[in-house]
Amino acid sequence: MVKQALNVGWSLLWKEERLQADVPCSLVSTLLAHQKIPDPYYSDNEQKVQWLFDEDYSFVKSFIVEKQDLEYAAIYLEFDCLDTICDIYLNDQLLANEKNMFKKYRYAVKEQLKEGNNEIRILFHSPVQFLKDHPADLGKPFNVIRKAGCMFGWDWGITLPDSGILGDVSLVLTNGAELTDLYIQQQHDLSKVNLQVEIALTVGESDTLRLLLYDPDDALLEERTLPVAGTVSLQFTVSEPKLWMPVGYGNQPLYCIKAVLLSNQEVVSELSRKIGLRTVRIDTSKEGKGHRFAFVINDTPVYFKGENLIINDAIIPNITEKTWEKLIHNALISHLNGIRVWGGAYYPPERFYELCDEAGIMVFQDFMFACTFYYPSKGFMENITGEIEYQIKRIRNHPSLLLWCGNNELDCIYTVMTAKDQRTLALRKLFKADKPFDFKTALFIRYIYSKIFLRLIPQKVKALSPSIPFIHSTPHTHRPLAAKSMIDYTWDGDMHYYLQYDNNASYQIMQTKEMLCRFITEIGFQSYPSMKTLREYIAEKDLTPYSDVMFAHQKCFKGNETIELYMTRDYIVPEKFEDYVYLSQVQAGEIMRYTVEYQRRNSDYNRGVILWQLNDCWPVVSWSGIDYKGRWKAEQYFIRKFYDPLMISCEVKDGRAQLHATSDGSENRKGSLNVRLYDVNRCVKDTAESYEVQDENKCICIINAPKDPSTSYLAYQNSSAWHVQLFCAPKDYAFTKPNLTIEIQEDTDRYQISLCSDVMCKDVMLDLANHDAVFEDNFFDLIPNEPYFITLYKNETDIEHLEQIKEELTIKTLNEIMLKDTRTIASS
Repeated sequence: MVKQALNVGWSLLWKEERLQADVPCSLVSTLLAHQKIPDPYYSDNEQKVQWLFDEDYSFVKSFIVEKQDLEYAAIYLEFDCLDTICDIYLNDQLLANEKNMFKKYRYAVKEQLKEGNNEIRILFHSPVQFLKDHPADLGKPFNVIRKAGCMFGWDWGITLPDSGILGDVSLVLTNGAELTDLYIQQQHDLSKVNLQVEIALTVGESDTLRLLLYDPDDALLEERTLPVAGTVSLQFTVSEPKLWMPVGYGNQPLYCIKAVLLSNQEVVSELSRKIGLRTVRIDTSKEGKGHRFAFVINDTPVYFKGENLIINDAIIPNITEKTWEKLIHNALISHLNGIRVWGGAYYPPERFYELCDEAGIMVFQDFMFACTFYYPSKGFMENITGEIEYQIKRIRNHPSLLLWCGNNELDCIYTVMTAKDQRTLALRKLFKADKPFDFKTALFIRYIYSKIFLRLIPQKVKALSPSIPFIHSTPHTHRPLAAKSMIDYTWDGDMHYYLQYDNNASYQIMQTKEMLCRFITEIGFQSYPSMKTLREYIAEKDLTPYSDVMFAHQKCFKGNETIELYMTRDYIVPEKFEDYVYLSQVQAGEIMRYTVEYQRRNSDYNRGVILWQLNDCWPVVSWSGIDYKGRWKAEQYFIRKFYDPLMISCEVKDGRAQLHATSDGSENRKGSLNVRLYDVNRCVKDTAESYEVQDENKCICIINAPKDPSTSYLAYQNSSAWHVQLFCAPKDYAFTKPNLTIEIQEDTDRYQISLCSDVMCKDVMLDLANHDAVFEDNFFDLIPNEPYFITLYKNETDIEHLEQIKEELTIKTLNEIMLKDTRTIASS
């Protein structure tokens, strides 16, 4: 078999021009590359490009076929991803009409090819016009098209329904013998794992199959050779197996099975799969009035610490392999052990899952259905059946894949539209759905829902990926469509929760038994992106929370108003926009810290949190921890701390501060915690408490709160970093102006920054004026006269010289904002 890449040398036919493009390419990416349209991410340009999506466009490519190529028995044209409604022509002959972004396409084309020059033309039809021509009978308009739903706009997403060739294009030449699929099922015994290997292939005459099993060190464990005819099934046994575990719970050894097809002793086709030896189940055992929801890997209960993955860039050709590598790197250094692939975007490429396998990142995988009901017409069911089968087969061997989920929030939408409790009624009104489903509508919704999510998808998962658990929706309760209130998801399944959608509830509600959840699959709070990111895309005159341009970069209803509403509750709202942006980030981090620390302290009940969201797809005010340009917000630094395998947290309750140590349970953890109580920056109590904790929450010590919370604070230190716990809202605390001293030194692979303050300094933010960096710690606290050392590894910044850091380093603290004053820095 020979595979010829056809990614280079495409052209977009646009007006009277042919604009050069290489795959991956889209309408928007190509027009931007040729400066034919304004950047839709800049200012309010989003509206200036919407006309593009009302028209049809073609991508064309010429390629040469040699005489010897035509001597192959079969020739196929392959497209890894076509987005979305398109007609494919080869030498002006129509090959197919396609309408699914989530499938791979392959066509036998030997009869259409000719010696010499050949031409592929792909006519992409307007997705906007398609929706007009195929109006949805119910739900959101995009439910009739198999395209990423978020491309039509979301509460964090730009409306950019782009079209194009998003995956590799190849010409495959074979003589009939070809390996088409390789699937490995595992049966675990006490000291061995049986691997049932199933190979799908097309065969010619006298074909031979060679199967090779390699251990994690690439040593050959076993080899089999056998004649073949049709599907092949055989078994390997691995004695004393090295098991794959999520990061923090063990190692990630990967075995490899390689299939080689030979014809007349020549290799004609190869396939290989890397696998991790592991079992996975979800503990849904009955407990109290509900059911647990907990991942168990190799019989070990695992606490899931994750973030949600949305589309990486609204202009998909911008996404590269480096994008995925950086994403997984950020996940690891943030102490994540899991990522949820959200169902309103797309299925990530193979590289994403490979990186998760290697890193030990668990994948909670949605199918691409989100936030609307889907009518199961015959054509729609045929379309999604092919998609589901393809994606299951593509992903199922990856050890990182630990759960299939049918959809995002459809069970919850049904609950909201049928519930009668006041809290859920308020949520329904917020989304302008005043009238609930009547009996007939509810019955109809249950019927169409069951066809896709209770029958088709689970049946395909059971047949094609039986070892991976399946849930029909997130959030969900143990019984489908059975919740009577949004609160039911807290005690019987998994929960999505946003304060804004609960009548702007106080975030302190998150440390109540009512909001203790079995598993949280979405939770977050909005904040602004980095000032550097904002300045790249918004003119200085528009950098205010309520400018028209800023609202163009805020897609959530009353999102900016909500940020400020919560700000007024706890902080002095700053006048300077840079301070406002900083404070929005600190606020989001604090709310998530407060929430997650409580859930983790109750890890006997709560078994995981997946924050919304990890990334952005354009420069926008959102719930992300990392903004569109890859710059860490305060929340991501907070995540690194409250997702630490050993979390030290403080709970202020009933006039006392309780200090807790909480472990993932991956190993015994011992340590000593330094605790100091200050009054007006004067230490009035200094103690050290030892602790030992494993897979539990342990209260280390209890400190009585001071009489005057406006001048007192508690500081605690578990390694080098101190954390300051106030006993009142920051706006009520008597902050004092800090005098900071800074020293910066350089080592072979790092810069070392030392900071010291004469007074307590809260939420200290480091940044570089013109470069980017991910500091080992940021948004940290300082206590009086105690230097703190922060490392900046050279591979985590694009800055090159020590003198540049000294020139560019900027510092912002909560003190100066609460004082409405400016800090004093004495450099040395």
